[in-house]
Amino acid sequence: MTSHNAFRYKGTVEAQFLYATLLGDDMLPFGYRQVRLVLLPIVPTANGYELLNAETARAQGYTRLAEWLERAENEWKRLREQKAEKMDIYQRLDYSRGITAQSPTARYRVVYPNFQRVSFASVVDVEQVKQEAQQRYGVPVSGFIVESALYACETNDAEEAHYLCALLNASVIDERLGALRRKEQKTHPNVHKKIFDVAVLPLYEAGDARHRALAALGRVCALRVREALASGALDGRLEIGVLRRRVRELLASELAEVDRLARGVVG
Repeated sequence: MTSHNAFRYKGTVEAQFLYATLLGDDMLPFGYRQVRLVLLPIVPTANGYELLNAETARAQGYTRLAEWLERAENEWKRLREQKAEKMDIYQRLDYSRGITAQSPTARYRVVYPNFQRVSFASVVDVEQVKQEAQQRYGVPVSGFIVESALYACETNDAEEAHYLCALLNASVIDERLGALRRKEQKTHPNVHKKIFDVAVLPLYEAGDARHRALAALGRVCALRVREALASGALDGRLEIGVLRRRVRELLASELAEVDRLARGVVG
């Protein structure tokens, strides 16, 4: 037990319920510093994920998961008391279908955190993340799930993903968010969907040379960040604000070109 509303316990579950994720504190411009391992009681479907509870897990033969979920259900009821009658643990986990509406088949996610003092985003290659998670934790993972404080665009087109990521890292976006932050948000830079209120981002068109150039720059930036973290040129243990600033310094020339192109693309 860690607090009055949180609990911890150890157990064994079927490996297929292990997924990779990222927290807001992991996110960097064009990258991330580490992947996390999470247990989620979900199975992929044609249109998303099905959320299992203890009863349905046991009925489908997942006895270890069922035991884990029974303990979680009991702890939720004990800790939440009367509030648990209004929202059970599964409704809270999948609030607004935040998990079950995600695609189990999309290869790429363009991810940005809800809270940003300087606008940024990164591309998550699901296959790459799965390999990283297996190397880090020594177990296979079934996929990547976007955490509740992050927002994502799903696509199977790598060029589209890197193009959008480049735009979301452009200073023109941050400039347009700046006045909104100062006027309405003060010390709480919650950008959510406001990015798309202040800037029209055209859909990716392979026939547009500027779009292709932004996608190529996005790829280069992602590779440079990944290599710098792997080599130690960027220290992933730094405080997150400092690390993000170091990334921007590393990519200064690329970001200048991204911004030049973005100003001709963003509506």
